[in-house]
Amino acid sequence: MELTFIMKNRHHFETVAKCAYIDREDYRDFAENKSYSFSWMKEKKNDLMFKNTIMPDGTPEAFMNLEKLCESLEQCEANSRYDSLISRDCIFSISNDLVMRDEDGHIDKTAIEGFLKPDLDQYFRENFNNYIVHYAVHMNSAELGGGEDINDNFHVHFIVFANQYDIENGTWLKKTYKDETGRFIYYSDLDDKHRSSQKIDSLRKNMASLQNHKLRELGLDANVQYQSFKKRQEDRLYTYHLSRFHYNELQELKKKYAYLNDDVAIYHAIMKERNNGATLTKKQKHNLYAELIYNNKNIKNQSKEQAVNDALDKSFLNKSLGYKAKSTATNIKNTTLREISKGVQSTHQAEMEEIYRRGR
Repeated sequence: MELTFIMKNRHHFETVAKCAYIDREDYRDFAENKSYSFSWMKEKKNDLMFKNTIMPDGTPEAFMNLEKLCESLEQCEANSRYDSLISRDCIFSISNDLVMRDEDGHIDKTAIEGFLKPDLDQYFRENFNNYIVHYAVHMNSAELGGGEDINDNFHVHFIVFANQYDIENGTWLKKTYKDETGRFIYYSDLDDKHRSSQKIDSLRKNMASLQNHKLRELGLDANVQYQSFKKRQEDRLYTYHLSRFHYNELQELKKKYAYLNDDVAIYHAIMKERNNGATLTKKQKHNLYAELIYNNKNIKNQSKEQAVNDALDKSFLNKSLGYKAKSTATNIKNTTLREISKGVQSTHQAEMEEIYRRGR
């Protein structure tokens, strides 16, 4: 399974709204004098497995109440600016193999909580030391009432509050402090653009390790991957996380043209339909290409050298059909040189040099 991680910055009222959403509760933002109601989702979707709030030792117990916690953060001096960062809203995917079931094969919420909660609590304590973290584990499933077209989607939402609490003075700390040389230093690696990518890699690695450990406990293959395709040197194309509406729209289009029984034909049929009507978003087009064309195993059985030569043949064909000589020749030259630099022997090098000279 490919580990998915999404992180967004949340400002003042956005944090209360997100807390209400992931908890499937009704919360009020007293600072903004607004209410956010998501309790109706608790019974309709029935997807909340369990939730918890992790607080550093010495943090006031009153902050277990998320409304009071958000009010305190929004009104403190450290976050006096209207655009101050209040929290980070994150999502990690969880392997569906970790969903516990009872003897009848139904999803068992109590068993899931008992199996995963201690490890998740420890994960958030160790990876966000000195910060308050609130998390909620969700399982979207048709079995739980999410709808017949819902695919199983096990994941954890977590909100990391962006300020540390000064226990001695009873106040919230700013996000930076001055060292002995007078330089501003960030408390959190996520706030420092020079260290944030390393922190995110660490979060992904540790979450994958947690899930693989739990999979081994169940006697299953530890198959959760956290590294990108590029780092694993896999010739595959990443996909974007889509909104529920855009995701369902793509699935319906695939079903509509499934009778073609060919991924390439399905791709072109969808693109032709949408080019003449309501267009797809850039992310939808990217995902469609990645899923049906680029990452299709039946198409990618050919060797990398063959794929390169086929691409160059197509370039020369375009050249012969009268496309811009210099532009096409330059593309051929750059493509060939890139492949040669990667150690791939090109069969078009002499032709490329000749056509490039003519193009000039």
